[in-house]
Amino acid sequence: MTKIKPLALMLGALLATSALAQSQSGAPADVPRDHWAFSAVDNLFKVGVLKGYPDGLFRGSRPASRFEMAAALGALYGQQQVKLSDLQAQVDTLKAKPAQTPEVTKAETTEFAKQIETLRLSVAAMRSQREDIDGLNVTFKNLFDQLHRLRSDLKQMHEDLGKVKAGK
Repeated sequence: MTKIKPLALMLGALLATSALAQSQSGAPADVPRDHWAFSAVDNLFKVGVLKGYPDGLFRGSRPASRFEMAAALGALYGQQQVKLSDLQAQVDTLKAKPAQTPEVTKAETTEFAKQIETLRLSVAAMRSQREDIDGLNVTFKNLFDQLHRLRSDLKQMHEDLGKVKAGK
């Protein structure tokens, strides 16, 4: 039974963070304020998971019976069911609302179409310019090759002319 008490306190402390808003006053007077579990016990009383004995005491040093554990867990379960019902109601409300999409006017649609067409034409012009640049690059390479050949021919002619002059 001594294993049940720490387990119950840990379970209660963990689940108390998700419990409903405070509905009672807090821990009974027999729970020492400086006890390590005071905060958990206090929270569980405030949210209604723990009720205490009819005489208003908690009797924290006494092991919890299975009936007491069932009562605490039953209270917690009931609170969670209420939360679940509230959440389901919110989900149902949201599902019932029609999907809200932004209104787009005909003028806006026409303006978007014009902008798209302008962009399409700009892209086409850039592609055409790219083709022109590629063509100019080929032409420049051909001219550079011809210039190189002409320079070689001119050098050869200069050498031949020098030989002709020397042979006079």
